[in-house]
Amino acid sequence: HALYDLDSYSEFLAPNTTVYVAHPPRSSVEDVVDLARRLQGMGYRTIPHLAVRRIETQSQLERTLTSLRAVGIDHALLVAGDLPKPVGPYHSTMQVLKTGLLPLHGFNTVGIAGHPEGSRAVGPTILRKALHEKTQFAADTSMKMYIVTQFGFNAAAVTDWEAATTAEGIDLPIHVGMAGLAPFKELLRYAVRCGISASMRMLLSRTSALSEQTKLTSMDELILAFASHRLSDPDSRIARAHFFAFGGAARTARWL
Repeated sequence: HALYDLDSYSEFLAPNTTVYVAHPPRSSVEDVVDLARRLQGMGYRTIPHLAVRRIETQSQLERTLTSLRAVGIDHALLVAGDLPKPVGPYHSTMQVLKTGLLPLHGFNTVGIAGHPEGSRAVGPTILRKALHEKTQFAADTSMKMYIVTQFGFNAAAVTDWEAATTAEGIDLPIHVGMAGLAPFKELLRYAVRCGISASMRMLLSRTSALSEQTKLTSMDELILAFASHRLSDPDSRIARAHFFAFGGAARTARWL
């Protein structure tokens, strides 16, 4: 987090902008809370990631929610996290939802992860089953829930996934994940880690982008593709764009 020059954020991010605080591998839950509280104090609508496999105890979860709520944060993005084995009692986001601690601490709006191109760590059947379970949970509890998709570069993969999940009765709004402006090699590294096969093929086909200095600006193509999709399908569940900055918040925000 020392890499983030928070004092410069006011130059490119207006107050009330929604800013997510990720939980990178070398950071602790407390690091995420501290950064989220700082950003909230600067006037941003801050949404921290809660990587449930990194939560050590239920007490730590309760302390985390209490600390966030104390500064006005009432919204979180629940993700399993990238640990193959949890450090505490929670293996899945569903386990945290079922504790009832989120609404108890004033968190009634929750984002969950979606994987239009699948996940390297989890099979498609398990992913779809989990999505159905969370959709039913939201309906049963009146919790406001939405899906943030893994970033990708293939609009068709997302719209096909949207159509398939809608046909199965999943009605949660979708915030489409897109990569911000980052060097090609950085994007490829994240794509390999996340296992987004269709987007990896698209990345690798851009042979002109193999220079480390080259930035991929396919973000504009994706935005136009999703805008066109929304115009042609008024019932589309796609509600917003979600940008993964990969450390380049300033570059991405200025471009936007």
